[in-house]
Amino acid sequence: MISKDLQNNIIKCPNCGCEYNIDEIFIPGSLVGKSHRVIKNEDGKILYIDYLSEDDKPDYTERYKCDQCDSEFTVEAKITFSTKSLAVSDNFQNESVSLLD
Repeated sequence: MISKDLQNNIIKCPNCGCEYNIDEIFIPGSLVGKSHRVIKNEDGKILYIDYLSEDDKPDYTERYKCDQCDSEFTVEAKITFSTKSLAVSDNFQNESVSLLD
């Protein structure tokens, strides 16, 4: 049984419903891209991202020919991120550690 987390990442052919995992359709490097230089302001906000070439930019759209029904379709990735603070015990910003409890 596939977990609910993984079910959200399944890609289905719009014609026959054949299912694919992300890596069957997208090439990981091209999906994420490879930045050459990221310019930020003093607050850490990104002002500009530079890529060496068009091939280095992230590509969120892919064409694929279904293995089951031979129809072509496109897939558009919509990537989201979430962050959360670590608990104090998991936060390694403090450089000293007490060995005594």
